[in-house]
Amino acid sequence: MEDASSRHSGNPLCRLDFCCSSWICHTNRQAGVQGYEHEGSSFCCYFQVAYHEVLVQYPLTTLNVGCGQDDWGEIRVDVDYETQTRFESKLNVRADAHHLPFRDRVFSSGRCWHVLEHIDNPTQVLLELSRTCERFDVRFPVDEGYYMQIVIGLLNLDFQMFLGAFRTLRGRFHLWRIAPSFIERALYSQTKYSLSSPKISDRFIGYPSPRILLSGRKSRLFRRFFKNPLRKYYYEWEVKVRYEDTSNQKKDDSIGDGENGVAMN
Repeated sequence: MEDASSRHSGNPLCRLDFCCSSWICHTNRQAGVQGYEHEGSSFCCYFQVAYHEVLVQYPLTTLNVGCGQDDWGEIRVDVDYETQTRFESKLNVRADAHHLPFRDRVFSSGRCWHVLEHIDNPTQVLLELSRTCERFDVRFPVDEGYYMQIVIGLLNLDFQMFLGAFRTLRGRFHLWRIAPSFIERALYSQTKYSLSSPKISDRFIGYPSPRILLSGRKSRLFRRFFKNPLRKYYYEWEVKVRYEDTSNQKKDDSIGDGENGVAMN
């Protein structure tokens, strides 16, 4: 089936083919693939994918699930054109993260940052990522995900950060508080995937120390805690998941054992 978007050379979806498939079924989505013109963007069309399977071809090998305002990835999937905090999403494929319309392990690298705490079934999304990506990176807040951003947004006079965190709090958009151990439990059945040790990401938000605590008589006490005038708030956990095909390794081991005269059962 010829893709109508192939006429647009600047469209990152110009190498995608669409074919009908019945393996995916979601009652809350409208069937079909529809193109949407979007002005002022680096690409020409959105695609809404429901009951169809997207065949990703080379060189589109990176996937960003729940992209929001993040423009990383050649394929950027989101459930809507706006985030929950009313900022424009940079998606180029509109689909549900619970049912990704892609073939098994078609992507070499994937990303799912600050998405799991928003969705109904985080386990299902992790299984979909493990199905479609050879390796992927998952990140989620170290705390509830909004109180500290509200304070830092006020201290830094960062209206966008304050507004996003305040809308998240008011709308109760964080349905879960994800722990690193949850990722391991969710992917326990995926024996061919190895997880890195959870660690705090190196990304941080800088904010100034409260000046009111560093002046006057009380400054002697608080200067011990605020030696550096610029504080750093490390706000996210990072877990990397990688696919490991052990079939070739077992085959090599069996050949080596046979050469050494070891009988195999």
